[in-house]
Amino acid sequence: MRLRVQNVVLGALFGLLVLVIWWVNRSDVIPFDPTAGLVLIALTFVAAGFAGGIWAGFVAGCIGALTVPGDYLLFKIFPFYDPMSFVMTMAVSATVVMLLVTLGAGIRRFVAHGLLPA
Repeated sequence: MRLRVQNVVLGALFGLLVLVIWWVNRSDVIPFDPTAGLVLIALTFVAAGFAGGIWAGFVAGCIGALTVPGDYLLFKIFPFYDPMSFVMTMAVSATVVMLLVTLGAGIRRFVAHGLLPA
């Protein structure tokens, strides 16, 4: 049980890191290349899967999903005009996030079993 709680806490930390990267990228606090921001967010989800497994990545993805309503609330950017496009975009985003998390968790498992060099 303690390990699950630790994984949820790790996922929350990675999710908050995703929110910080998104906010810096959107608000231009620091001149930041949008492509570099996307790469950092993708690597953060891979790292969440590597550090805490699927559950940590799932929690990070749930917290990272706050960027969609945050775009509207903070920056008045909401490119969805009908509910179906919103639902499909969220579904595709969730799929990509879980693929990245699974990649990180798979690398962790392969290293643990000696299939990849450490």
